[in-house]
Amino acid sequence: MAGRRWLIVVILAASILHAIAIANSILPAQDGLKFIRIARQFQKDSWPSVVRESDQHPLYPSLVAVAEPVVAFFNGASPETWRIAAQIVAAIAAVAVLIPLYSLTKTLFSDRIAAIAVAIYALLPVHAEIGHDTLSDSLGLLFTMLSLRWGIAAIQTEKPLPTIA
Repeated sequence: MAGRRWLIVVILAASILHAIAIANSILPAQDGLKFIRIARQFQKDSWPSVVRESDQHPLYPSLVAVAEPVVAFFNGASPETWRIAAQIVAAIAAVAVLIPLYSLTKTLFSDRIAAIAVAIYALLPVHAEIGHDTLSDSLGLLFTMLSLRWGIAAIQTEKPLPTIA
């Protein structure tokens, strides 16, 4: 139980660090502009046509397109709103990756080691960088960690094949 408390503390600390980074960031990543353009098309055109015309995976831009009206409600409609929406989606994914990382490490080692691993990961510069940028890297990392965690769960719950007698 103490490990879960540490996980919550690390998640809150990582969220605060990402919020500070978003507030201090003024320019999106160069490749992030492509994702924002695709997200804007999601709001204007039909989704199947946007997916067909895009050369990127549509999950991250579609999440940005969904997040933009929420951010626009608080920030007003502007190009800055699109950047902030993209950064918020990336930051949420970067913080959410801590949960499967904790679970995976706890399964392999212990609560204490899992809490330490998550705390170290949350303080790494790469995690901070991809978590507030307008790129889909943090979302890809989240799904990679989820697949690793689900793979471990599948291996642990695997039942032996029945034998033919």
